[in-house]
Amino acid sequence: MVKNYRTAAQSTYPRFAEDLPAESDIAACAAQLHNGEANTFPERIEKYARLRLADFGATLMELADPAANRLLNRQALPHAAEMLKRDPPPDAYQCARFVHGLMRQSQTNSTAAVYLAYLYAVGRFVPQSLCEAAAWAHQAADAGDWRATKLLADILLAAPHAAPELYYETVSNDTYVILSDLKEAGLSTKEIEQQKKAFLGNRQAVMETVRRQLLRAGEQGDPTAQVRLQQLIDTEAMPAEAADARYTGIKNWLAIYAERSDQPDPAPL
Repeated sequence: MVKNYRTAAQSTYPRFAEDLPAESDIAACAAQLHNGEANTFPERIEKYARLRLADFGATLMELADPAANRLLNRQALPHAAEMLKRDPPPDAYQCARFVHGLMRQSQTNSTAAVYLAYLYAVGRFVPQSLCEAAAWAHQAADAGDWRATKLLADILLAAPHAAPELYYETVSNDTYVILSDLKEAGLSTKEIEQQKKAFLGNRQAVMETVRRQLLRAGEQGDPTAQVRLQQLIDTEAMPAEAADARYTGIKNWLAIYAERSDQPDPAPL
């Protein structure tokens, strides 16, 4: 049954091939970061550790807020909020029942899907998985739930290197739309794939993805998205506007790459 719910969530957002680190490595990296020590772990481990330490309190508050659920015409899930506050935490059996219940409810209530996205992003009650988090978050975001849209932005802000797991399928779908034009321009399949990865690994492109997500959340009705975006600009975490058009989306990135004889050397994160 759980497999069926996961399949439904991933039917419109298939999994990226996730390279999951060992739990012991994630925990050790998180301990280093928490203690302010120099990080000795590679990026593929660090991104999971950073999400373990990230503060998603605002998302959890919105999920539990009756007013936000009414505005979205969603059902609040007080049991979920209660489970997350339990001390001591629930045992393995209770966790499994809880997660199964969320998966069942997610088919008709995006609040449950956002909870699942959060749980998988931080590895709470379930094994940590960015691809699982992406599947549930995109399902809810595509259903118009701004909390999921904003959660995707917050995950990127906390761990920019998570972009491939969160957006590879989105980037691939957008690339497919202009694939014939790219082929006519002489780009090989290998080049296109390399540029997709370069785009997802570019810091400025990732920040523009954050901007798009916050703007989308605002369009979906989020009353705080514009304030959040302005805060990022005011603190210089994000420029007021994109420095170059190629950072604003994979279509522009590939189109500009195809046009330039001195093709851009993507700056990594």
